[in-house]
Amino acid sequence: MPCILIVDDSLVQLRVVERLLQKHLPNTAVLSASGGDAALEMLDEHSVDLVLTDLQMPDGDGLHLVKEMRSNHPLVPVILMTGFGNEETATAALLAGAASYIPKRQLDAELIETVENVLELGKSNRQQSQILESLEECDFTFTLDNDVSLITPLITYLQDQIGHTRAFDASNLIRIGVALQETLANAIYHGNLEVSSDLRQEDESIFYLLANQRRTEELYCNRRVHVRATISSKSLEFTIRDEGPGFCVKKVLDPEQPVDLERIGGRGMTLIRAFMDVVYHNSTGNEIHMIKYPECSRFQEVEAPDNVDCAVLA
Repeated sequence: MPCILIVDDSLVQLRVVERLLQKHLPNTAVLSASGGDAALEMLDEHSVDLVLTDLQMPDGDGLHLVKEMRSNHPLVPVILMTGFGNEETATAALLAGAASYIPKRQLDAELIETVENVLELGKSNRQQSQILESLEECDFTFTLDNDVSLITPLITYLQDQIGHTRAFDASNLIRIGVALQETLANAIYHGNLEVSSDLRQEDESIFYLLANQRRTEELYCNRRVHVRATISSKSLEFTIRDEGPGFCVKKVLDPEQPVDLERIGGRGMTLIRAFMDVVYHNSTGNEIHMIKYPECSRFQEVEAPDNVDCAVLA
């Protein structure tokens, strides 16, 4: 039975999250702590599979908790619960080791799906950490249809191969998995099926209804997602291409535009850019290239190809 630790100084907020978890994940044990220090004590005393933490607390924010867990409990993933105005701290916590975030205003809509995804990825990573082997370099190429149920098995397989390099710790494996999950979902929903995230803002059922409809329509059903992964102890490189029309990269990824953490389904590129060291798209926007380095070589200088529209060095 998975065990989830909720960390929040608000008793009301604790109870809200606790009730949501108990309602939708009845086979999950739930613990609670009123602050970061109490959470660290509980982590020392209990076997915890996932931590859900508020970002702002009297005895230290979620960023401090993430950093402490990165050092002392690297196998336990952390999901942030963010409030409006916490964008800068949330981004810092993602860079420090958090696996994902959920805006508090969207707990009802996004909590359970996010928890299930991170729990599944975290379980796989803990298992893989026990059987790491040596691996020099390998290349993988996959062609996927528009079935989102294939995403987690593919990521789990790639994490398995990455784990063999011994170059990336369990925390990084989870974060890499989250970045891949967001990228592949974007390629299917927004790339091949051309379903806009704007539809999720009022009623998410409309978004998924349209996606299911387009999976059977001639214009969309034959499109595929192409994935290439090059894995070595020196770097990880992922290229993911959909067969959709693409998008205006400069407009969507304008660095002058503030990040909207409250937008449903709008966190994909925030997570990808926080978790990967280099991110760039091709000129049409239907292909993304991502590079991740081990901590010891994180700040290598990389030159993006001439035909890309946007390069981000984290």
